[in-house]
Amino acid sequence: MGRETTPGVPAAITHPVLVSDNAVAWQATLEPFRAELPPGSDWVEFVRTFDPQGDPDRVLRRWSDADQRNPALEAVLPVGFVRRP
Repeated sequence: MGRETTPGVPAAITHPVLVSDNAVAWQATLEPFRAELPPGSDWVEFVRTFDPQGDPDRVLRRWSDADQRNPALEAVLPVGFVRRP
């Protein structure tokens, strides 16, 4: 991060603010596969919410806890924050 002296011109001096491993950057979605599912598929449910609470939050926590303890997943994604939502 640095301070601009002239608006729109990058700062001459910058300093790191956050440093971490560049492990993964993604946004998971099954939306592209919706049209490929056979009619009547009941094993995938598409839910959209900007305020996940209640059951969705409990499910997310359960899956996240399982991912944190999964040795196979840890071998592929050794950086802990990548396995957390």
